[in-house]
Amino acid sequence: MPCQSPADCPMDTACRDWSCVQGMCAADDEAEGTGLPDPMAGDCKDLECDGMGNAVEVVDDADPPGGDGNPCTTAACVAGIPMQVNDPQGDTCPDGVCNGTGMCVECVDAGDCTGDNPTCLPDNTCISCSDGEMNGDETAVDCGGKCGKCPAEACAANAECKSGFCADGVCCDAACDGDCKSCKLTGSEGTCTNVPQGMTDDTPACMGTMACDGAGVCKLANGETCTNGGQCASGNCMGGANKTCAP
Repeated sequence: MPCQSPADCPMDTACRDWSCVQGMCAADDEAEGTGLPDPMAGDCKDLECDGMGNAVEVVDDADPPGGDGNPCTTAACVAGIPMQVNDPQGDTCPDGVCNGTGMCVECVDAGDCTGDNPTCLPDNTCISCSDGEMNGDETAVDCGGKCGKCPAEACAANAECKSGFCADGVCCDAACDGDCKSCKLTGSEGTCTNVPQGMTDDTPACMGTMACDGAGVCKLANGETCTNGGQCASGNCMGGANKTCAP
């Protein structure tokens, strides 16, 4: 194109400058790949010169969109398309772990749960044998089913019981292996309790001439010879020269 000055030539563009050289308009193109201002942030695209004076749109994976507020997704460019990509299953999030489909859940397997003998349910919630609730296959709070037998249930070994104690043939809250202690008294089954005053214990040390004093100690039974009340299960040592324990 003939010219007398640059004003006679086309207007400059971002990728091409015009000048008037020896009476002819001459184009000076920016090099291919010359970057231009990004017209829209977060669209995974950018503008650059193509080396022939044109501005072209190119993929820019370093221009991801903003986050969507979901703790289990990450903003990313995938082949030039803005996306919210699901974080891997097991990544931590405020309420527990990501499930791999963009949701923050309490658990995806038992390893995400705490407590005694934990389980991750199909609804991604945790239960355990120490959570203070009756759930799963428990028959009472935190016992029964996979948690071990509840207090007062029949047992033959400590390992069968949630408490770890099998005493007097039932699961107990303690070892209950001392004199004048029982875990199967009527009304107190499963709780280690002092044998009532005057009753015998099933241990050799507290049978025959001995009886329980109601406070967990084995002493002389009623009718046995004594010298003072402290020797008697009843607390009473009465009589003349030949005192005996009395009710």
